[in-house]
Amino acid sequence: MSGRVSSPCIDVCQLERASGWCLGCGRTGDEIAAWPRLDDAARDRMTARLPARIDALGLPADPAARREAGERRARKQRMGEA
Repeated sequence: MSGRVSSPCIDVCQLERASGWCLGCGRTGDEIAAWPRLDDAARDRMTARLPARIDALGLPADPAARREAGERRARKQRMGEA
């Protein structure tokens, strides 16, 4: 493991129920768990898929705006509103 490719995590860490994608980074739970064991090529391939997922979730591309929106949706989901 080289660790040169940074994690896409933005500390929202809540999976959307319908898609199974994180409302912060767009990864699945399995992808998040596998991240530390991946080499840079695998991390690059995974990271390349994330913008389309973020878009499909209807979240902003900008990480700061996505964090706010993701946290709001995560709260609603936990409260049973989503």
